[in-house]
Amino acid sequence: MVGIYVIIIFVVNWHHKIDHLPFFYVNHETSIKRMPIRSANLIYYRDSRYYNECRLLYPSKTNECDMNPLLYYFSKYDYIEKTNDYIIDDNTNQYLKPLSYSEENFRHASYPILWLDVFGDVHWNEPAERQMYEFLIDKQFPKSPNIYDDKYKIEDYINDCESRHLILLEQWTSGGFFSRVNCFIEQFGQTLYSPFMAILLPRKFNMGSAGKEDFLNEGILGYYAPMSLCSTYMSFERMKNISENVRISTENHENFVKIETFEQLRKINSSQKYLWLEDQWKFGYEHIPHRKWIFDRMSYKSKMFVYYNSSIDILMNHTFEHIYYDPNIKFDLKKWQPRNLPPGNSTIHLNYNYTITWKDKVFTSFLRYMFTLFFHQFAPRIEASKNLLTKYWSSYLADKKHQSYEYALSSMAVVYARRGDHALDDPFYRKFGKWRGISLFIKNIYNEEKNLNKTFSSIFFLSDDPNFVNSAIEFSSKYSLSLNERFARKYLFGRDVIYNIYAPDTCRKPLSRFDFDQYLVNVHLIIRHSTLIVTQILSNLGTYLEAFLYAEKQLLPNHQTNTRIKYVKDNF
Repeated sequence: MVGIYVIIIFVVNWHHKIDHLPFFYVNHETSIKRMPIRSANLIYYRDSRYYNECRLLYPSKTNECDMNPLLYYFSKYDYIEKTNDYIIDDNTNQYLKPLSYSEENFRHASYPILWLDVFGDVHWNEPAERQMYEFLIDKQFPKSPNIYDDKYKIEDYINDCESRHLILLEQWTSGGFFSRVNCFIEQFGQTLYSPFMAILLPRKFNMGSAGKEDFLNEGILGYYAPMSLCSTYMSFERMKNISENVRISTENHENFVKIETFEQLRKINSSQKYLWLEDQWKFGYEHIPHRKWIFDRMSYKSKMFVYYNSSIDILMNHTFEHIYYDPNIKFDLKKWQPRNLPPGNSTIHLNYNYTITWKDKVFTSFLRYMFTLFFHQFAPRIEASKNLLTKYWSSYLADKKHQSYEYALSSMAVVYARRGDHALDDPFYRKFGKWRGISLFIKNIYNEEKNLNKTFSSIFFLSDDPNFVNSAIEFSSKYSLSLNERFARKYLFGRDVIYNIYAPDTCRKPLSRFDFDQYLVNVHLIIRHSTLIVTQILSNLGTYLEAFLYAEKQLLPNHQTNTRIKYVKDNF
């Protein structure tokens, strides 16, 4: 399997100069005929999509492993026929009427609904999620009309890319990894005023030692699966012209038109191939046509008569839509802000004198959750390393504790402490002149175990300060009566403390972050196996984890933004 992933990585990343079909052959003859899909990164197929972690760990459980879900969240929709219109009762036209607030009814409705609950969390039902996914697929991974599943040719996709208009997004360069990711999520929303495919430009990390770790000189692009159809094939010789254009400096370039106005963004018959969007949060995207296509009570008509270039009055008319709020809320609806608030505020709206409403905030919050799910797919090498780390700890703890392989990570808690250059941003450090001790983090885990009447099977520690992780390891294995970190010493003693053995922080200087690959291996492991995460506010990774973990489970009843993630307090 390791060899397979080596092959894949040469295809995924732009800088490799290869020109052959982007798949590897498997035993099933039909596999090479299938059209690739987003969940397959468009370059390898469902039969060989990923390490089947279940089979890797539990080879005797063949039947159960066959039920193992795919790693990509939206895979569940890939082989389902594209939706038309959801109508709950065609005889009564119930879908045309405003609804009384009922989360149970909203979740079981056959048409898209958004709502704001009493806790201030944004919710959506499955029809809303599925329709939005279909729009994202059509934008970023479209199928040419002349391409059929049993007649797939790479030339057809490349021809399609050569004829397409592209919106080039300037990658944020003033922050770390997840600062860039969070900015991209916001920037991508602006492009939904246009049907054109969006391409994130490669921009090398330039802060601290990050530039040395960025071996592809592409910023976050080198660590993610392709974010669009055309970016998938950038390494092909026939795509050389496009590839060179997206790598050059964009300022004052004759091939690019900088997007300065909504009119440029919404123009669907542009004569220019490349439209360049430099700003991360310039245009407010609360009135994109998708809002009417999905949530308008007469969405079936909106899909026929509302276009990207429809009049501003039409796009801004949200009089009849299925967006609701709980009548029992105690907070001021006008002052409410979503949990996944963007890093910056939009400065221009379709109507320059427009005032953002609570419905606008609910809708754009839903979009950002969908973008986070849609683009979350790390490069195969990171997935492979995560699976090796998973197998190691499952095997190690099974041998040590004489327990089943399934138990070690079945209920894993996570402690993530951000230190390093975070001092000036951390209120605790500014107030007390020191970092939070381990005990404050552990207190959250202790409280959660008491509330749930359960014991977490293991505790994964992650930090950019190796002293933090090393102390946790010491506390778990060595009994001490020391008054220093007394609570953590008592609680952790005898517990299964785990960490990334492939990122040996003990061998590095304090506060020097390990390489991005292993950093993302940690993130991947946390997302796949954590039951609880304890971290601190004002962390870009914490913000990303909260958004992803919430969106991933939001379709389940009684799931809130703080169900799987808790923020450490400044005192006991």
